[in-house]
Amino acid sequence: MQLKRDWTLGAQFGDEGGFRKVFEAQADDGMPAVVKPFAQSPGADRELSLPRPGAQNVIPVLDSGEHMGQWAIVMPRADRSLAQHLTDAGGSLSVEETITVLLDVAVDRA
Repeated sequence: MQLKRDWTLGAQFGDEGGFRKVFEAQADDGMPAVVKPFAQSPGADRELSLPRPGAQNVIPVLDSGEHMGQWAIVMPRADRSLAQHLTDAGGSLSVEETITVLLDVAVDRA
C-alpha cells in the first residue's frame, strides 16, 4: 500500500466488528503497524483529520491517505489487545479505573 510511505499489508485482525477491518502492516523500514482502510463515503474523511500532534491519550497516526479508492489510517501496533489487558487485570476494571479511562478519552489535554 502506497501512502506517504510504502506499507506491506499482512493478515486481518479478527472480524470486521465495530472498527471495521484492521490489518497488520510493516513499513518499508520494517516498523510494525496496523492499517485501517475505510470506504470513501460522505463524511468518512473526517477520520483523517482527527489526529492532532501532541494530543494525549490518542493513538498516534503514522500515515494516512487514499489507496485504491479507500481512505486508510496507519497506526502503531499495540503490544496487546484491550481484551488481553482486561484478562490480565482479572477480567474487568474497577469503577475508579473505568472513570479514569473514560476521563482520559473525554478530556482533550492537547
